[in-house]
Amino acid sequence: MLGSALVTRLVHHFTEYQMMRFTLWWTELSLVAFSLAVILQAPLWVTAATLFCGVSPIAAFGTVTFAAVLQRESAFAGSVTALLSFFGTVCAGLSAPLVDIAGDSSAVPMAATMLISQSLGLFVFYKFIRPEHISGH
Repeated sequence: MLGSALVTRLVHHFTEYQMMRFTLWWTELSLVAFSLAVILQAPLWVTAATLFCGVSPIAAFGTVTFAAVLQRESAFAGSVTALLSFFGTVCAGLSAPLVDIAGDSSAVPMAATMLISQSLGLFVFYKFIRPEHISGH
């Protein structure tokens, strides 16, 4: 809820592209820190803080993504929103067994799954969204 309120205030100062890029990089760096905290067995407060920083932008990212879809492809907004929700659910279903592969004795598989998923999102952003934004289409 706070993330959506923050996005509402920032949308007047930054483009959706800029907010999306910032959110992706913030999450990526936070999840790298979280992964290191898990691997190095850092104190719980460090691990929790880095996890919070990595997960909290999800609400803001969702808001920015849907706003960008509605702005650019308003005729297909319903279909794109449905596809985004569908693929999010499918990815969650596929990654759930990977997260629990070590049982409850280690958080390393969870950290690795989160970091790999976020890195793939960053790759998709720079492969498909950035070129379109630069070309001005």
